[in-house]
Amino acid sequence: MIKAVVFDWSGVLIDNPLISTLLDQSFRASYREREDVFTLASRLHRRSYKTALLSNTEAPGVRFFHEKKYPMFDEAFFSCMEGVSKPDQKIYQTVLDRIGARPQTVLFIDDSPENVRGAAHTGMTALLFKNSSRLRRDLLALSMEI
Repeated sequence: MIKAVVFDWSGVLIDNPLISTLLDQSFRASYREREDVFTLASRLHRRSYKTALLSNTEAPGVRFFHEKKYPMFDEAFFSCMEGVSKPDQKIYQTVLDRIGARPQTVLFIDDSPENVRGAAHTGMTALLFKNSSRLRRDLLALSMEI
């Protein structure tokens, strides 16, 4: 039974520079939330699923994430903070260890087939995100309450 859901956060504590960097400005200018996915994450969170975010990102993304204060995520993991990125097995194991979950109770969702395969190799249920309506169907097929 799935008890935790880990979402990819495709485009985030680190020392904040005194001036905004070009990378920071570029990240902010190009970032667009997938509102449908965030809504789904919020629903799962309200239904008592532990929700986490795992992102291959750099410092500007980390800062931005913390500024947004997304309430639907219990925990967040960022490759630049962990020193390892998806699809390396170490990052998935780090998430499992810190959320205190067995792989078979965790669902991982990502839009990269390579990252989905990496999570599946750890024993997690892993879904490739194509669109929100497909994701809803996949969650219902897993008997998850959404």
